[in-house]
Amino acid sequence: MDVALEKRQVERAYDFYAPVYDFIFDWIFAPGRAAAVQELALKSGETVLEVGIGTGLNLPLYPPSCRLTGVDLSQEMLDKAVERAQKLAMPNLVLKVMDATSLDFSDSEFDKAVATYTISAVPRPGRGAARDEAGREAGRPPRSS
Repeated sequence: MDVALEKRQVERAYDFYAPVYDFIFDWIFAPGRAAAVQELALKSGETVLEVGIGTGLNLPLYPPSCRLTGVDLSQEMLDKAVERAQKLAMPNLVLKVMDATSLDFSDSEFDKAVATYTISAVPRPGRGAARDEAGREAGRPPRSS
């Protein structure tokens, strides 16, 4: 199947589920999300890239001192993240519609990168494009697959 078609299908699916995503997935994935953000061991002022930020379920887990950029393929999911961010008053947050396999940031722009439960929604994840892109953004060389 064409990768562009796969991406459009993923985008449409998440746009469709955005209104009910939190209700379905919040509680079941909460422990893993919390562990992932905790594993970042964020220090004051560090910059973080969250790939596949979705509705922003992880937003309350970040310390207010970090500068967070979140990207997602679905505008509908990001609209929910904007609502959540407004309630949390997060001034150091930037949200962008972006494809995880072709991030538009410079090398080493972020101190840390995280993607919780995102790889299952990335077309052809075995090729490691999303993983390599996020690592590059955080200043790490790509791993060999």
